[in-house]
Amino acid sequence: MPGTAIDRLILLLLSENDGRALEVLQDTYGHELFKITMNLVEVVADAEDIMQETYITLWEKRHELNLHPPLRRYLIKMAINRSIDHIKDKMARANSIEPTHAERIADRPTSSDRYAVLRSWLRKAKSELPPRTRVAFILSRSFKMSYSEIADYMGISQKGVEKHISKALKIFRKKWHQHFKLFIPVSWIMYENVLNYTGIEVGSRLFELFF
Repeated sequence: MPGTAIDRLILLLLSENDGRALEVLQDTYGHELFKITMNLVEVVADAEDIMQETYITLWEKRHELNLHPPLRRYLIKMAINRSIDHIKDKMARANSIEPTHAERIADRPTSSDRYAVLRSWLRKAKSELPPRTRVAFILSRSFKMSYSEIADYMGISQKGVEKHISKALKIFRKKWHQHFKLFIPVSWIMYENVLNYTGIEVGSRLFELFF
């Protein structure tokens, strides 16, 4: 994790209106920011855009924000909030467009690869979660963040985080029963690490397995 000395250098460069601050930001935090935003928005170009917007916003507001180490907190918080806005916009656009017949067919899993079927289902289920619920769930499961960390980054209470995680698991459970009882033999889901997980735990466990 970057040290305080790097953060103080960045703050000094920002205070002096030195554009090299953006280069140091990218070199220091770029990898982590990209990993987080990529997991949230799932499109490389979109993740890169969000990162650039985060840096630009920090630069433009450098004299307004009361910045102090650790800068990581500010950057992640800004990137997460921009990711939430991006997901909301993307879902709004998707809901306004009727999928074509070819797209509907492409969304239907085949039975040739049970792992591929499960991954396909999970990605689709995740993409349909409400934006803030999706973000809270990914931060918890993919990045092992505590509820207090997620609450801080998302600007909500820990109780709010708990509600989002619970909501995500309930949605996964509902979609699981609706989808796989029609498409996948029960024997397919009774394997390896999923063997002892049923109902609400399946969604969470599959998320840990594939993301």
